[in-house]
Amino acid sequence: MDKKDVCILLGAGALIAGAYSTYNQYKQEKKLCKLNKKLTRLGSCHNNFVEVQKVINNLSSENMTDMCDRVDCLEDTSISNYNQILELKEQANKGDACKCMNDYSDLEGQGD
Repeated sequence: MDKKDVCILLGAGALIAGAYSTYNQYKQEKKLCKLNKKLTRLGSCHNNFVEVQKVINNLSSENMTDMCDRVDCLEDTSISNYNQILELKEQANKGDACKCMNDYSDLEGQGD
């Protein structure tokens, strides 16, 4: 092989190596672009999830407040009903049965 053939082979090798490295760089940039798109989609999906979770938490705290108010109201009603029952028992124990019966007779008249 003479000097000219060696230079041609070296030049062709350099061109092929340059083309191959350019092709690899193109593939890497394409993968990077796809990964960036996926990352953007995941980021927006995560942001949407966070916003929905905030709304759910706000609704849950509002519902919890409403439920606590209802429980307090029911508790107060139950306590007052229990106190009335205790008063009626005391009246019955004292022999004031007529007053107890009068209280019940008023309720019976409301049913008609």
